[in-house]
Amino acid sequence: MTFPTTTGHRDASRRGRFSRTRFSECGRARMGAQLRFWHVGLAVASMSRSIAFYCDGLGMQIRRRASLSPAATAVWGTDGGASGDVVFLGLDGGPEILELIEVEGLDRVDASSRPWDIASAHFALETDDLGALFDRMVAAGYSARSSSPVVAASGVLAGGSAVYFVDPDGFHVEVVQRPPGV
Repeated sequence: MTFPTTTGHRDASRRGRFSRTRFSECGRARMGAQLRFWHVGLAVASMSRSIAFYCDGLGMQIRRRASLSPAATAVWGTDGGASGDVVFLGLDGGPEILELIEVEGLDRVDASSRPWDIASAHFALETDDLGALFDRMVAAGYSARSSSPVVAASGVLAGGSAVYFVDPDGFHVEVVQRPPGV
């Protein structure tokens, strides 16, 4: 099977414009290096509130904590002057998948609170009992975008269910329960 060899990617220097780049089959870029997923990073207003949501609410575990390093602000392209804390979280003894970052000393603005807005983001977790997790999260005072888990009648999750929880800073955390046998 042959797939298109040309696709677009966003050119960061020209907001909203796309440049053309050659890709091999299935969208795998000819980079000479293999990429692997490490983690999702979220800038948070309060580390303690976020740890309560992700650890006490969703059951994640702290893998490591550290102070914000000067390398972080260099990677972000700032002039420095920031301080703060970083906490990496994981699930069920697995690797770290979520980085919480609390920063002081830099101007900060709130992110979009609607999952369909441009540049908003979410990440998804999977459970085998979404109903019980939903009830526990609501009882703990956390909110979701729907009043209950939504059962998918069609699409990639057909027969399964999903809910978007909203963390203390407005980030969306999708939790899915796949249909039986998938």
